[in-house]
Amino acid sequence: MKSENMYRDVKLFLKSLNFSFTSQERERFDKRTKQMYSQFQIDINGVRNLAKWIELVGFRNQRHLKNMKDGPGRIRTADLHRSHPTGCEGYAPKA
Repeated sequence: MKSENMYRDVKLFLKSLNFSFTSQERERFDKRTKQMYSQFQIDINGVRNLAKWIELVGFRNQRHLKNMKDGPGRIRTADLHRSHPTGCEGYAPKA
C-alpha cells in the first residue's frame, strides 16, 4: 500500500469492524531510482478474521473463491462456521 492516507483510512475501518490485524510503516530504498519510499502494510490473519471478512466484505475474484473450497490445506466451510460467532452464510459479498 503506497498511500499513507489510504493506509490510515483502512486501519480505522478495520478497527471500527473489530478486526484483529497488524500494521507496519517502513522506509525502503529503491536501487533503481536511488530514492527512499514509504511502505505501508496491513496483515489480517486467522480463521475468525477470514470468516468475518467473508461475512462483511466477501470476495469476487474467482481465484479466492476457488481457494476457499474444501480441499487439502484449505480452510473448510465447517471451520468458518465454528470460529465465527455469527457463522458464515456464503462466499459472495453482501449486496
